[in-house]
Amino acid sequence: MERSKCKRFTLCGLLIASAFFTSSCKKATSPSSNAETSALEIERSHVDLGAINEGESKTGELIVFNRSRYPVSIDQVAASCGCTAATVADEVIPPGGNSTLRVELSPQGRRGAFVSSVSVQWSEKTSASPRTGKTKVDFQAVGLFVANATPGYVDFGTVKVDAEPLERVLAVSRGTQPIPFADVIVESGNPSILATIDKRDNDHWQISVALQPGLLPGGPLNSHVSTIFTNSTGDELARREISVRGEIKGLVSVKPKTLFFGVLPPGTTKTGSLVFRAPDGRSAGILSVRAEPDPDGLALDFGSSPSNSSESTINYSLNTAGKSGDLSGRLFVQFSDQKLGEISVPYILHVKESK
Repeated sequence: MERSKCKRFTLCGLLIASAFFTSSCKKATSPSSNAETSALEIERSHVDLGAINEGESKTGELIVFNRSRYPVSIDQVAASCGCTAATVADEVIPPGGNSTLRVELSPQGRRGAFVSSVSVQWSEKTSASPRTGKTKVDFQAVGLFVANATPGYVDFGTVKVDAEPLERVLAVSRGTQPIPFADVIVESGNPSILATIDKRDNDHWQISVALQPGLLPGGPLNSHVSTIFTNSTGDELARREISVRGEIKGLVSVKPKTLFFGVLPPGTTKTGSLVFRAPDGRSAGILSVRAEPDPDGLALDFGSSPSNSSESTINYSLNTAGKSGDLSGRLFVQFSDQKLGEISVPYILHVKESK
């Protein structure tokens, strides 16, 4: 009797063990969850392109695999920064096939180590529960630069047109790029901005940027100073632009300060006026007015003002017939008394498209 129980027990144990090992084998041979997460696979997730000189670029290529049983469509290739251009050679990759991801990386002012991510958005071309996804790869590089300017731009802030000349100073030192320049030259294409260079030693220079507000029109100041790096014989080896910013404020006040037309349907006519007031004792007579860009349909009439009047008016009429989209810009007004400076008035206008 005891022997019979033992046999039954042994048989039950074998059945349980067999079921356990069968279950384990099924789990081991089934596709892994990772293989099911993406139909598109890039051969590497990280690429180091090494050092890149300022003004240059490097290119890397990777193989893109289709791990799906269906064709995969490349819907979008996007980079995390403007320093990167990326494309996939084929719009559709067949099952089990591959294509090439080509990436061009340029520092564009980035200094030292930086990373740009490239993502490929894909979708399966099948009607039966198609999958979509995004596969990413990181590209790393080190941006080498010719020289370092501190600060990297000049900002004069808000300056009145009758203000005394202003000056800002920048320090320039050699960068990490192995370029054998011997000297630095500065140039300004704007007659109201004067730039001079002073060499301190073989590795350091000082740039002085002077602004003469009276020679500039009113409104935003958006200019630059060219920094040219030369060899011992004066040949140009590299060039960089230093941005010069600010706001020139004329002596004349204007109401309203902005012509806000907003969003208008085509064929709409808007009329109104701008009133300018000069300081007491100065004539606000208007010499000219121009629109940049010219919206074509904006009529401006400033007539004539008494020679001794400190106030003047511009009447405007805007018709949006035949226009669509964003037509915003600025009006630039010059006065007979040039010491008042030119004044600019922004206009904001968007015309709906005709249905």
